[in-house]
Amino acid sequence: MFEISKYKKSNVKISIRLPEKINETLKRIAKKEDMSFNNVIVI
Repeated sequence: MFEISKYKKSNVKISIRLPEKINETLKRIAKKEDMSFNNVIVI
């Protein structure tokens, strides 16, 4: 699907609303890849 890598160069803070299903999917990806939720979002 896409490659997940750790990203450290983001510095802008924002707030977003996500559907519950997408939120849970992103959390699962973060856990599986041993990454923070924020790093998954940035990619």
